[in-house]
Amino acid sequence: REVLWLAAPIIVSSGSVAIMNFADRVFLAWWDKNAMSASFTSGCLYWGLSAFPFGIAAFVNAFVAQYFGAKQDRRIGPVVWQGVFVGLIFGPLFVLATPLVEALFAAFGHSPETVRFETVYWFYFALGAPALIASESLAAFFSGRREMKTVMVAGLISVALNIVLDYLLIFGVAGYCAWGIAGAAIATSISIWAKFFIFLAIMLKRDRAGRYNVRGGFRFDRSEFARLF
Repeated sequence: REVLWLAAPIIVSSGSVAIMNFADRVFLAWWDKNAMSASFTSGCLYWGLSAFPFGIAAFVNAFVAQYFGAKQDRRIGPVVWQGVFVGLIFGPLFVLATPLVEALFAAFGHSPETVRFETVYWFYFALGAPALIASESLAAFFSGRREMKTVMVAGLISVALNIVLDYLLIFGVAGYCAWGIAGAAIATSISIWAKFFIFLAIMLKRDRAGRYNVRGGFRFDRSEFARLF
């Protein structure tokens, strides 16, 4: 029971992106079946390539739990920021890789229309890559200290926001801003960034007294960064 209590919120938070992708596909199935298929293949490639930096950032949880248990609270803030820096380093690479991804989908033998849909979805989804990776490090600030409710609530809010934005940006409002597959990816990126800023705001509020050295630890620490890798 204790393991489930600890794990369930983390599963909800980490799985929130998968739920967002599913919501994208549900709405896109009503808009264009080809776009729905393209979002699936593009999303799978995106997740496969992001798993490595995502996993590194998520491993911050082990460091936070270790420092929290050893009562070395002032080391928690600096190591959380190292995970955020992983997102800021790796995230932009996904946007820069867009031409390579387009060539890869074409090499798979997909139709020109499908390749166009896949590339569009990739590009706008990739705009959320820094936040996707960095959010896992911020989530570790809470989960490593057994504050599971915050992790789960932030994940659920981001999913709910994505569903609303999917409808608005795919189909538009009164005929305006009907962006189709681009709207689906934009909705997901906005929701991922929203989760990042939710975590950030709550973390700064929790450490108002400086117990975890969040504000003072905002700097690149080569030693701690190397340990994380």
